[in-house]
Amino acid sequence: MASWIFGVVCTGVLFLIFAGIGVWLILRYQKNKEKARQSLNWPRTSGRVIEARIAEHESEDEDGHVTSTYSPVVRYEYQVNGVAYTGNQLSVGSSVIAISDRKKVQQTINQYPPGKLVMVYYNPQNPAEAALEPRLTSKAELILGIIMIGVGLSILCLGVGGILINWLSNTP
Repeated sequence: MASWIFGVVCTGVLFLIFAGIGVWLILRYQKNKEKARQSLNWPRTSGRVIEARIAEHESEDEDGHVTSTYSPVVRYEYQVNGVAYTGNQLSVGSSVIAISDRKKVQQTINQYPPGKLVMVYYNPQNPAEAALEPRLTSKAELILGIIMIGVGLSILCLGVGGILINWLSNTP
């Protein structure tokens, strides 16, 4: 009986953790998508790129194999109503995701050489919030959210199945 209760509690807790994180990621994606839609109507001002480089991130697995991922770093300056701001968001929403394709990141960086005049889209309620591209460029949160919900549902199905098999095998 105690193992049955333990199985139910563990299954339920794991399901709630994975599904909860999945739902949170999907809601965050939806919020960012709505902000990206709104940013299409944000006012624009001219700005200047002050830095454009590739950030390299290294991670090592348990076998000692080092993997590198890359992300663009673009900083720009702009003014709104005489107040100077510095921005670093290429697009609205989440931060840039690091990818393993350095050439693709280099293509992004090449669009924004230091000194280049750029159009900056800024939030009229908060001019410090700005982007060079008024759109949502990544669906990583949506995809990860769906995966997390899928993992949670798999845990739930396996847990319920295991509990049923255990219950049926102990029934005379």
